[in-house]
Amino acid sequence: MKNLFGKPRPDLLSRCDPDIENQARYALGGYPGVLNGFYLVSSTICKTRDQDLLNDGFSSFPSGHATYSWAGMVYLALFLAGQFGVLVPWMPYLRQDKNQIHDGGSFPLTGARHANGTSSRTPTHAATETAKPAAPPLPSLLLLLIPICVAVYITSTRYSDFRHHGFDIIFGALMGTAFSFFAFRLYHRPVVRGG
Repeated sequence: MKNLFGKPRPDLLSRCDPDIENQARYALGGYPGVLNGFYLVSSTICKTRDQDLLNDGFSSFPSGHATYSWAGMVYLALFLAGQFGVLVPWMPYLRQDKNQIHDGGSFPLTGARHANGTSSRTPTHAATETAKPAAPPLPSLLLLLIPICVAVYITSTRYSDFRHHGFDIIFGALMGTAFSFFAFRLYHRPVVRGG
C-alpha cells in the first residue's frame, strides 16, 4: 500500500535537501509570478544521492509500525481477556458439565462430585445473582491495558519523530485493530465466554 499511495513523510525535505537556488531549472509547472515563484518540481531537485532514503520518504501512508503494533497488542489483550475471563461489562457465569465447573474463565475447575450433584470446589457465592462481583478485578484490567499502552507508545513515537502524519497513524492503528479482531475470532472462541 505504501508504494501504491506514495504519500510524502513529514521529514521529506530533510531527506531530499533540495537545491532551492536553482528551483526554476527543475520546474515541471507552477506559477512563477506568484509569491516569488511557486513551482511544481521533479524529484531531481534533491541533492541527496541515497535513493533508498529518498524513496522511503514517499512511503508515509499507512504507518506500518502502527498497523503491526496495534494488530499484535490488541490480539494479545484479547487473548489475555479470554484466558483470565475478563469481560466488560463483567458477566461471570457458571456452567456445570459432567466433571467441570466453569466460573467465566478459560480454565475449568475440577473437583470431587457428590451424589447430590454438587462439587467440593463449587464456589459458595455462585448460586445467587446478587453475590456476583460488580466488575472484573482491577489487576486483570490493568494487565489488559499494558499491551494497549505499548501500542500507543509505539505509534506516538512515529508521530514525534516526524515519520508519519497523524492520519497515517490513525488509519494504521484502525487497520491493525481490525486485523487482530478478525484473526482472534478466526482462531479463538469469543471473549464473552472466555478465550
